[in-house]
Amino acid sequence: MIRANYFLLELLEAYDKSNDKIEILNTAKDFSDWIMTASEEEIPYDIRLINKLQIVKLLMKSRSYLGLLSPLLVARMFLSAHIYYLDQKPIAELHFNNLDKDRQEEFKQFPIYHFWEKE
Repeated sequence: MIRANYFLLELLEAYDKSNDKIEILNTAKDFSDWIMTASEEEIPYDIRLINKLQIVKLLMKSRSYLGLLSPLLVARMFLSAHIYYLDQKPIAELHFNNLDKDRQEEFKQFPIYHFWEKE
């Protein structure tokens, strides 16, 4: 299942390089939906969710799929990722700063944080 997650990331990279071909993004969404059914032992939920949030953001930008938001209420640690993906970095930082130091360090290990730092 880890290989499937890497393939999902490759799909997202292909979308980035494709001049916004929605077909690739729709395929990534379907693949992400399948990955979300994996168990915690196969792929941690947090990683699956963060990847799905990236797809949600891209889909919202393309205006092709707005129905994904309601199930995305997540634990406080990942609320920062969700808000960041909705282009609300100041609010995401507020939530991040309310995390305890251990959770902040854990959050910094996720790929989203590296994008966050670059801004």
